[in-house]
Amino acid sequence: MSEYQNTADLFLQIGPIISCSVVCILLIVVICIFAFWCLCLIHAFRNDIKDRGLWITILLVSFFLPGFVWAVIASAVYYYVHKPKLSETLRSHIR
Repeated sequence: MSEYQNTADLFLQIGPIISCSVVCILLIVVICIFAFWCLCLIHAFRNDIKDRGLWITILLVSFFLPGFVWAVIASAVYYYVHKPKLSETLRSHIR
């Protein structure tokens, strides 16, 4: 006879562990996205880019819109529009 009589007993034992793992992974992903958003915002503040005020406004407003997905979209668009300058800036900070 096994320790667990059915799958419900097994799930009651490992369910909290799985849910805690999922929450931790999501938390790490959200922190990484937030860091990327911060890097894009810092880049917009520090560098002379075309439509600087517009990009700063877009990034700031996207953060306060309901749902974190707007900040992700705004950061991704900003990154791909200013990719060469942002990549050079990141490389210069790493060295």
